[in-house]
Amino acid sequence: NYRAANRAAKRLEACHAELVCRGRSAQEGLLRMLDDQSAHVRLWAATHCLAFRADLAVTVLEELLASGGHVGLGAEMTLGEWRAGRLRSL
Repeated sequence: NYRAANRAAKRLEACHAELVCRGRSAQEGLLRMLDDQSAHVRLWAATHCLAFRADLAVTVLEELLASGGHVGLGAEMTLGEWRAGRLRSL
């Protein structure tokens, strides 16, 4: 259901924008999500941690890439864009 997915994506991005507004300490709360049971949560968190903890984020993204599937593809695309310098500041 693409409409529900789009609404969820907008909510996630609103949450991220709020974390950015609250500063670095709030953003660092995302670091706890890098160990979440859900690969989808880890992918989202790692993508948004690239801006301030690339070392940890890249490690998680590489692990997700190795796991394959659609989460692995998302990690591969994220890493590729990050390494090419094409990701805007998140």
